[in-house]
Amino acid sequence: RLVNGFMESPHKETGRSISDLAETVGVPRILVDIRHESSHRGIPSLRLLHLAAIKAFDWLKCNYWDSQTSAIPDVRLELSSVLHDTAQFLKGKDSENAKSGSKRKRSQKHILNAIRYVRRLYYTCPSEAVSVLLEFFQLDAPEISENSDVHQAGSLDANHSSDVQIQNQISNGDMKTIITKLSEKEPRVLLGLLKSVIEMIEARNDLEHKG
Repeated sequence: RLVNGFMESPHKETGRSISDLAETVGVPRILVDIRHESSHRGIPSLRLLHLAAIKAFDWLKCNYWDSQTSAIPDVRLELSSVLHDTAQFLKGKDSENAKSGSKRKRSQKHILNAIRYVRRLYYTCPSEAVSVLLEFFQLDAPEISENSDVHQAGSLDANHSSDVQIQNQISNGDMKTIITKLSEKEPRVLLGLLKSVIEMIEARNDLEHKG
């Protein structure tokens, strides 16, 4: 069935032999031979069928499954990238020097584009997308740029954060805008965030209890 599925239609259209067509697309010759033997002579041994099945799976993996895997986006990487890009845009010098009205308009457009992209990634893998959104919210709490007292009273770990990391952070206000707009189109985002927060609280409570 595997051989016929790929070769029968072009065989009828072109008249070329099954073996020639199989060679063209790289189907292992052993599969073609087993098909011929089973159709015209006898059933091959179980050992030979096991070997052929392994080769058939390997061929499918190389020609189809690997390509499908490569086409699936890395949700965490891509979502982090688009959020970092948004942060750099909002904190960039060109936006700082722009007029207030122009800056506001460009920022809003950029955030809307980010929301569309986040929504598309959310459809691909909801749990991963929610996890990254929550991580960005935690990175920026408390607000570093708006509360210098809290920043100065931060832990030593916070002081070790690189300037690049701080520059790449998105304010909680912008993250709230992204999540609010996203939840208007996909309300389950808020449920996913709430579930993740509850799991984090439970995990922290467990650690404190063990401590």
